[in-house]
Amino acid sequence: MKRSGSLCVVAALIAGLLALNPASARVVRTWLAGASAEKVTPLPFDAKRDLLEFPQTVCPRQIFGGPRAFDFEEPYADLNHDGTFSYGSDLPCDANHNGRWDGLYSSGGVDHLTEWVHDDIWARAVAISDGAHTIVIESVTSQGLFIEDDQRIRDGVRSARPGVTRVFVSSTHNESSPDPIGIYGAPDDGTGAAGVFSGVDDYYIHYLVTQAVRAGIEAVDAMVPAVMRVAEFTPSVRARLSSTFPTTDAVKGGTPAFGTPEATDTKGRVLQLVRRSDGANIESIFNFAAHNQELGHAPDASVAPGPGGRMLRVNRAVSDDWPGVFARTVESRLGGHAMFMVGDNGSIEDPAWPGACPQIHSDEGCFELPAHTGAALASSVVSALSSAETISPHVLTAKIDRFVVPLQNQLFIAAFATGLFAHRTAATTSVCLDASHLPRPCFLTEVGMVDFGPQLQMLVNPGEGYPALIEGSPFGVEQMSCPGRAQPPVPAWHARAAHKLEMGLGDDMIGYEIPGPAWFADPLVVVDPSCPLSAQFQSDPTADYDRRNEYHKLESESTGPDGGSLVATHLGALAASFGGAPRTIMPGRFLMSSGVLTRRGADGPVGMWLTSGVIVALQGVSSFGGRPVTYHGVFMDFDGRAQSGPDINTRGMLVYGRHGAVMRFFMDPYPMVNQGAFGAAR
Repeated sequence: MKRSGSLCVVAALIAGLLALNPASARVVRTWLAGASAEKVTPLPFDAKRDLLEFPQTVCPRQIFGGPRAFDFEEPYADLNHDGTFSYGSDLPCDANHNGRWDGLYSSGGVDHLTEWVHDDIWARAVAISDGAHTIVIESVTSQGLFIEDDQRIRDGVRSARPGVTRVFVSSTHNESSPDPIGIYGAPDDGTGAAGVFSGVDDYYIHYLVTQAVRAGIEAVDAMVPAVMRVAEFTPSVRARLSSTFPTTDAVKGGTPAFGTPEATDTKGRVLQLVRRSDGANIESIFNFAAHNQELGHAPDASVAPGPGGRMLRVNRAVSDDWPGVFARTVESRLGGHAMFMVGDNGSIEDPAWPGACPQIHSDEGCFELPAHTGAALASSVVSALSSAETISPHVLTAKIDRFVVPLQNQLFIAAFATGLFAHRTAATTSVCLDASHLPRPCFLTEVGMVDFGPQLQMLVNPGEGYPALIEGSPFGVEQMSCPGRAQPPVPAWHARAAHKLEMGLGDDMIGYEIPGPAWFADPLVVVDPSCPLSAQFQSDPTADYDRRNEYHKLESESTGPDGGSLVATHLGALAASFGGAPRTIMPGRFLMSSGVLTRRGADGPVGMWLTSGVIVALQGVSSFGGRPVTYHGVFMDFDGRAQSGPDINTRGMLVYGRHGAVMRFFMDPYPMVNQGAFGAAR
């Protein structure tokens, strides 16, 4: 098309202005967004496809003719004629020569072969761009993909669409999907903790990666001008808490292992992208700290009608569990796509519904439970979106930080040595020193951060982070299980946007992430000279009470005492590197109206004292005895957001200044402090 002279002049003027002021080229006028979803459900057995995957020349069916329900499972000889593969009695055809039978073991329990599909599982993806930088966020139905498999997804998307800046892949921690880790294989090792052979099916993981890559590409290709919205709310259903320190305080609760909640994350967060042209939903991301095991942990006695009306075991079904119900419900009400993205779910379990499964006298293990949970959470999300805040278009920035984590857990070291973690490889350095200067195998992992501007950031951590690690806790050094270990920084306090998303199991799966000083386990798990050996040894070596009678158990499913602290240190530094609104992080205590000091917002304080001498109090309080109040403000939570009153999530106080200025004071309760007496509030 021939351009007019005036258009050419305008184009030249714009080009000249951009050359004089490059910053103006980065003005973002709209977000772009697209979404997609691809099934990662295991395909049903198909004889023709099977012969292509496992040729007769490799696995002759006259020998290896055992029945199989799914694709991706290697042929075998059913020598005991029970219709399913069993180590020790049957003969596998090891077509890929990896030393094991590749089959679909469920993540819900050791030696639980998947038997049927109740509903589809997915790789869900959303692409977001500022016009120059594009990221893809994926949520995959899986218990947890290792960085090696996540990297294959990221490389696949970026290879097909080179303009993509970063790809972040999160697993939903679903336990009704094929084992991606390896510990759920067979046969049972005698303890019920792991199988003797890895449960990873190489053929299925290849399929999952392929489908996830396809979802990411489709999301990028579907991008259109969009409006971004965010909301925070309290969901109508709450996740249960594991009674483990420092999530709960067993000592304060009186009965060991049944303590009071101390550090949790009850927030529901939702990020929605809608089409700019008509407001139609593109993607609604629900970010929530919870496990996803309502079905995978069902007892064998729990059965439900399957294909053809046959009664089949619930814990051998493939299912998206309550996140699948949630996504389908939101999509039916809003259109477009929806996904669940797990948050900091360390020690935080599934939502509970008392009496959900009366036929098996249990609160979990039947399909009625995820149906109730998913639908209730969908209603909460849709309701919250009615008052969502619009996120102004802004330059999109994404960063990652890679580092190595020592593998200190003796149980995991043994599992790695025997090949259970089939897709996990040691870092190039292969051996590194832990905090005790002991040589350990080490693994590469990473943290990430996405900055959507001053209104929104997303923190990415590679495992099941305890809220006490990511959001902070009210505990002090003298209350710790192993006070000789250094306390890590709190990442959420260093992320300075008004709203935050917390992506758990992001780009890796390193297990539970616990602050180093709070990490305590039987010497069978880790021998650490820096920690006092005062455990009250139990018959189960993975469960112990420390010197303060605090209950510990999930440490046996972590890399060791250094892993969580390394994650928090790197994530906190990455968050701080983005800059933003200033804040103060300083040792101190909350002040009760009586003048008594406390570490806990849940005690009902009316002010806060910092070691700098600053005192912040609620309006109406002018002094504590003879000590005048420096500022008046309101209490704030771990994200630095104002609260109507102090509670379990309170981590400091917020002061409003002139002309919209805000000062945030985070109170670090961990160190011991020296201070004189305070009088009552006046």
